[in-house]
Amino acid sequence: MHSAFLLFMLFILSPTAQVRAQRPTHERILRNNDILLMTGAKIAPEVIIAKIKISPCVFDTFPPVVKSLKSRGVPNSVLQAMIEAPSGPSTSSRPVRVSKPPNFVE
Repeated sequence: MHSAFLLFMLFILSPTAQVRAQRPTHERILRNNDILLMTGAKIAPEVIIAKIKISPCVFDTFPPVVKSLKSRGVPNSVLQAMIEAPSGPSTSSRPVRVSKPPNFVE
């Protein structure tokens, strides 16, 4: 029974390990908890917003969560930046599609 559990856990966790291995180590995803930590450390809202703008972000901005963040001291300007931030990996790590220019005949 114990070996079956270990085998099951290995099966479940191995795809996760592969996904994490593919992600560059310098790209840490910014999440709600990171914003709470910075706010709690009294980091200026402008600095937090700058970090949001340059980081890959995955924020939970469902209205009850935003209300909770506000009650925990996150400034409105930071909440707005969180809501406006694109979700997922930064654009620098996303593949860019380049279409061929149209052929012009003169």
